[in-house]
Amino acid sequence: MYIPLHKEFHMQKIIPIFFSFDNNYVIPASVAFASLLTNTNDNIFYNMYVLHTDITAANQDILQKQVATYGNGNLLFVNVSEYFKDQTFDQKQFAHISGGSTFTIETLYRCLAVNIPEFKNIDKIIYSDVDICVTKDISALFDINIEKSYLAACKTPEFLDFQIDHIPAPYRQHYFAGGLWILNFKKIREDNLDKKIYDIAKNPPFFMKYPDQDIMSLACKDKVTYFSHDYISVPDRLPLLKKLNFSDKYYPNNELYDAAYNPKIIHYAGVKPWKQNCAGSELWFYWLSKTPFAKYKEELTPKCKISYKLYLFGFIPIPFIKILENLHKIKINLFKIIPILKIKKELKYE
Repeated sequence: MYIPLHKEFHMQKIIPIFFSFDNNYVIPASVAFASLLTNTNDNIFYNMYVLHTDITAANQDILQKQVATYGNGNLLFVNVSEYFKDQTFDQKQFAHISGGSTFTIETLYRCLAVNIPEFKNIDKIIYSDVDICVTKDISALFDINIEKSYLAACKTPEFLDFQIDHIPAPYRQHYFAGGLWILNFKKIREDNLDKKIYDIAKNPPFFMKYPDQDIMSLACKDKVTYFSHDYISVPDRLPLLKKLNFSDKYYPNNELYDAAYNPKIIHYAGVKPWKQNCAGSELWFYWLSKTPFAKYKEELTPKCKISYKLYLFGFIPIPFIKILENLHKIKINLFKIIPILKIKKELKYE
C-alpha cells in the first residue's frame, strides 16, 4: 500500500483517492488539490493517485511539491500506458464533446482502475474529477457503507432526465452521475465486474454520450449506494433549481436547496470557469491564486466581447445588426423606445 511520509501518519485516518486526467488538466487539478487539502480535517491524510499517460515530468514535479506543502497528503502518478496497450476500444466512444464536457480515453481509466497494480491492496477508494472546488472536509464520504454495493455515487435528479434519454428505459432507474464515486474494489474483484465493464466499453450497446457514467451505470445496475447531492453541486443549475422550487422526484425535501447554497463540493460540469465566465468562477480563481499556477490567472480569465443584437418583436433577428456593435449607449437607447424593436446585449467569450 502507498504509505504516507508524514511524521504523524499513524495518528491519522488514511484515505485513498484517485484522479484521471491528461496534461491539459494539470492547472484545474492543482486548483482541486489546493481546495481539497486546505479543507481537510487535521486527522485526515490523503493518499492521492493520478492515472495518466501524458502528464509531463515537469508538471508532475510541480503537483507533487504542491501537495507536499500541506502535510496531509502524498501524490503518486501512475502511467497506465502499459496496462491499456493490449486493450482496444473505439476511440469515438470516448474522444468527443457532450453537454459542454470533453471526454477522452482518460475517462475509461476510472472505470477499469481496479486491476491497476498500485491498487492491488486497496479495497475501497474515492474517485474524483478535477474540475471541482472543495469547500468543506469531505472525509465522511469514505465512511459510507458500500459493503453490498459496487460503488456509491450521486443519483441523477429527475429534472436532468433529458440527459439520459440515450439510455434504454430499463436502465434509467439506476442511473447515477460521474464526477465523484466511492468504489468498492473488494466486491468488484469478487464478482469479476471488471470483465463486464471491459465488455461494455469495448462493445457498447449504444453510443456512450457520457462514457464513464454510462458504462458504470449499466455495469453496476442496482448495486449502488447513493450519497447526498451536496457533494456534487453544479452552480450553473441554480436558475433551474429556483424555477423548480428546489424540489425533485428523487430529492423531495431540502437537499437540492442545501446543495446549491451550502455545498461540500462545487463541480464545474459542462461550463468551465477557465473557458467561460460562469456561476462560481470567483471561487475557482480564488483557489487558482493559491496554487503554483497563480501567475496564469490573467491568461486563464475568459475574455468577453460585448455586442448588441436587434430583434423585431423581440425574437426576429434583423440581419444588419452587426453595425450596432460599437454604437454609443445613447444611440442604443433610441431603439429601446420603439415598441416593436428590442435590443439585446450578447456576450461572446474568446
